[in-house]
Amino acid sequence: MNTRGQDTTTIVLDDEVSGAPAPAGTPAVAIVSDQVEVVVDEDAGLDGELPDRAVRNPNGTITLPLRLQASIIRRSARNGDRSETITELTFGRLNGKAVRAVMSTSEANKPIVMLAKSTGLNEAVMNAVFDLMDAADIADAQQIVMSFFGSGSRAKTRS
Repeated sequence: MNTRGQDTTTIVLDDEVSGAPAPAGTPAVAIVSDQVEVVVDEDAGLDGELPDRAVRNPNGTITLPLRLQASIIRRSARNGDRSETITELTFGRLNGKAVRAVMSTSEANKPIVMLAKSTGLNEAVMNAVFDLMDAADIADAQQIVMSFFGSGSRAKTRS
């Protein structure tokens, strides 16, 4: 207890950045309290892990079921109006041309262009879908696309 009568919490971090080894037996992060002991993995999510709902398909794409479906109407002179409900998005790896397109767009549009290029959806369609997506789905979708830039990810494989 500290002088005010509250529980004290000690956080012990090893010094990975400087390369100095942690004292023997010291975990990377340990939060110790008078009442509760919790170990927190501060590297969680940094090694290309996918959201729990994401499924890696046999062809290397990753499918994300959406928390909220997006209902849109596609309008074109050739095909007329077509109603579509999007319940999941399937993401693929980006090539250099797609990365260049993402980098050359405005900051506000980068997430939309990145998701459009990865899903193969027309940017206008992705713009409408993006506006209807739950914020958690947007974060998960961006995490999936970024996983293609890393060493890979661990996810269930669809049969």
